[in-house]
Amino acid sequence: MLFFFELGLFLLVMATLILGEFVGRGAAVATWLVATTASLAGYLLARRSLARLVAGQPGASPEAHPSADTEPHAPINADSIADDGAPGSTRDRPAPTGVPYPSPPPLDARWARTLLHYWGRTNGLLLVGTLAVLGWYWLTVPIR
Repeated sequence: MLFFFELGLFLLVMATLILGEFVGRGAAVATWLVATTASLAGYLLARRSLARLVAGQPGASPEAHPSADTEPHAPINADSIADDGAPGSTRDRPAPTGVPYPSPPPLDARWARTLLHYWGRTNGLLLVGTLAVLGWYWLTVPIR
């Protein structure tokens, strides 16, 4: 698993245990549910935005991108450097209308797939942990 997912799970488990022992089990359950909901929502947003990158498809035309005027489209090479060393104007010029963006590098697509894969597995562990935390809450709260 990617390290930051493992670290996040470890910190969430520790925070849940500390809250459950020193503050209250309700606060621990609420913290776990908020973290799980935030992770699931973030995953859905990231998955939607990384779907084209994961598929390895070339990008859409610049009309589909509202930020086409601000994104650099041409890489800096020796021909686009001015005599004084400043980048030339080709870097800041948007791609012509109807010309697709280049395909993503294979490494970017691999990292996007890896990120989504491990984030999905972490979400699965968070959902299993939700059942465990709710069971812990149910077993330890006295019946009135």
